[in-house]
Amino acid sequence: MTEERQFNITYLLVALIPIAFVVGAWGAITFMEDDEPEGTGDEYITVSQTIDFGDGTDIVLTDVETNATTVYTLLLALGEKDLGNYTVSASYWPSFDSMLVDSIGGHTNGDGSKYWEYKVNDELPMVGADKLEINDGDVITWEFEVPTWIR
Repeated sequence: MTEERQFNITYLLVALIPIAFVVGAWGAITFMEDDEPEGTGDEYITVSQTIDFGDGTDIVLTDVETNATTVYTLLLALGEKDLGNYTVSASYWPSFDSMLVDSIGGHTNGDGSKYWEYKVNDELPMVGADKLEINDGDVITWEFEVPTWIR
């Protein structure tokens, strides 16, 4: 490489490094400012949620104001706010393009042949909890039970 060409590449690299730094810092700041998880909106609604652990233990939260927009984000939000005081574990299933709730409050799918399923207004939806939007007044019930396909 000629000395002149090497000189031009050096200047180009020196010029690009600060630009890359500024763009990266801007992206990090933008990411940190977005503290609302995906699945939350600007409007608040009032909903109720019950978690039935299948062992006589329930967590019942009625008339809770939330900006969660899906059944899944509601489950996460109510567990984090010390309202329900529970943890949630979930995994993404690409074949369904949806999240599957694996565990709530330490009760894990498969334990005692029980699995988590949810209902909205006493109806069993046929979509993942992260795909079903909730509405004002909805009643969501999570049940840890032996599903009908095993019985």
